[in-house]
Amino acid sequence: MHLLLLPAQYEICLIQSKRSIVHIHATSETRRDSRMSSALGLFEALSDAVIVCNHKGRIVDLNPAAEIFFGYPLHEVEGKPLTILFTMTGLDELQAEARPTLERKGRWQGEATVQIKSGGRRIVNALVVTVAPDQEGAPPTSIIISRDITAQKRTEQSAKESETRFRRMADAAPVLIWQSDTGGLCDYFNRPWLDFTGRSLKQELGNGWIDSVHPEDAERCLHVYRQAFALRESFQAIYRLKHRDGSYRWLLNNGTPRYAPSGNFEGYIGTCIDINEYKELEETLRTRTEELILAGQRKDEFLAMLSHELRNPLAPITSSLAVMRTFDIADPLIARSRSIIERQVDHMRELVNDLLDVARVTNGKIIVSKETVSLDAVIERAVEISHPRIAMSSHTLQISKPPHPVYINGDLMRLAQALSNILSNAAKFTPESGLITIAAGRKGAEAFVTVRDNGLGINKDFQPRLFELFAQADESLARTQSGLGIGLAIAHEIVSLHDGTIEAHSEGIGRGSEFTFYLPVISPALPDPIMESPGSAAFSKNRDFRILLIDDNQDANESMESLLKLLHYDVRTASDAETGLDIAIEFEPHLILSDIGLPDMDGYQLAPALRKAAGNRKMILAAATGYGLASDRVRSLAAGFDYHLVKPLDADALLDFVAQQVASY
Repeated sequence: MHLLLLPAQYEICLIQSKRSIVHIHATSETRRDSRMSSALGLFEALSDAVIVCNHKGRIVDLNPAAEIFFGYPLHEVEGKPLTILFTMTGLDELQAEARPTLERKGRWQGEATVQIKSGGRRIVNALVVTVAPDQEGAPPTSIIISRDITAQKRTEQSAKESETRFRRMADAAPVLIWQSDTGGLCDYFNRPWLDFTGRSLKQELGNGWIDSVHPEDAERCLHVYRQAFALRESFQAIYRLKHRDGSYRWLLNNGTPRYAPSGNFEGYIGTCIDINEYKELEETLRTRTEELILAGQRKDEFLAMLSHELRNPLAPITSSLAVMRTFDIADPLIARSRSIIERQVDHMRELVNDLLDVARVTNGKIIVSKETVSLDAVIERAVEISHPRIAMSSHTLQISKPPHPVYINGDLMRLAQALSNILSNAAKFTPESGLITIAAGRKGAEAFVTVRDNGLGINKDFQPRLFELFAQADESLARTQSGLGIGLAIAHEIVSLHDGTIEAHSEGIGRGSEFTFYLPVISPALPDPIMESPGSAAFSKNRDFRILLIDDNQDANESMESLLKLLHYDVRTASDAETGLDIAIEFEPHLILSDIGLPDMDGYQLAPALRKAAGNRKMILAAATGYGLASDRVRSLAAGFDYHLVKPLDADALLDFVAQQVASY
């Protein structure tokens, strides 16, 4: 209720006169004419409507504010009952509640409805003051002071209706809704919240709702809420709330500060969404992801181990074939058989290398060492790698190189691998005696290489999957075309690492296929001075160069030893680490080629021991192993090896490597 306040030092009273002049006398002693003057001034100056009536409820005076508010001048209502100004409802309210005050000296305040001259109705806060006059025995007279609160009541009514609508909508909402006051205590929860928790509104009010929050989440939840409340910022919190069935369910709580139209802070309003199913799915996905990561790690480990185990038997076969090539074989059947073995060994080596590249592609660990490379060099190296497969199927290979040298910034071996994979794919899917063409050149700022064939072509449905790992167009049980389905995926990855793009096109089955990759062109760097090939080291120097081979695969030792001795190197072998260490102390080799996977002491342990035995003497230590992952290389170099060579060692590459060490010693 809004009180009408008058100055505390005045007491309202009534003096009978010609117009029932209202006056106010001070509690202090003053002259009577002074009291009269002050009373008249206050009566005229009050902004609230003032009505003076006698004990019979008839109007005897109005102040100017009352005349304006009600729309009646005094002469129109003087002597008339209050009903002309107050509606019947308003009068009933006034008379029923204020009658004791009207009949005897006292004060009363309340709300009433009044009717103004224009016909409209207004709501007022009325203050009734009844006093006795100076003459003894005279009836009391009342003053009714009215203040218009219509706009305020309409606002309150509108707010009440808005609040009612809000509560109805909140109760019908499919989310849990709460509201707090300026002190941070919750003063409202909607019906879905109460249905969710199974608790009463009284139990939830204030901080009672915290009782339903999971004990592990309560402190964190309160911290987020209090921090946001202090800063008056929106917040988001995820926690578990106890359901009416006794289980805890995950909720997402979004809170937003509330402000009145005036800008005053009024507290917070928030909504909670049940995200329990999403959290369970998230947990399932997290667990599944961890399982997939673990499975991927095991797959990589398996591929590394598989490639190592496959390389071990390939190494002596490769070395033995290299030895056989040094002899003239008259029997054509034996010569043909040797050629078949060589081609198949090359094919197996490619498959083993592809197995390792699978792990590198999936983990994004294919490494490229870029330098200035000519496009011609890439094509020549790729053709050299792919020649056995192309020749095996009696294909015709036509090459159209650019008229002028084109240079790119790239890794020669990796780019040659990408192009050879495309060539091998063309050779594999083109019937015997087919035609394969290579066209290379430059378009603007890009170099391009296009490989075309007149082979089986590519099904249009399969083309979007062409560069995916393990994608196989031939999925029949017959598997008429061999391969792992990873060559094109590796080519795509290598080209991407060189900031290039690769495209494939085919008109369909039986129409052949076309692959083109594009690479950024660079200006050629000045060529390095031509150096003498390390392989041209003096023949006599070979005899003095001592090499120790340490490998538990006796065939690998013997085949490699035979190959090196053909070039007159001084070679010793050992099949275990302990024997190798003893020979190294006595033999003092210049170069040691050691396997990593030795039975009694692995290569990582052997390398430091060999270094310690050599003391200050120069010794080149190279790991020759089937473990070819990047992590394997890092580990071997950290153990003390100077080089990390991956089996099976190509005979020519091995001899070149040894010759380089001889030349640099």
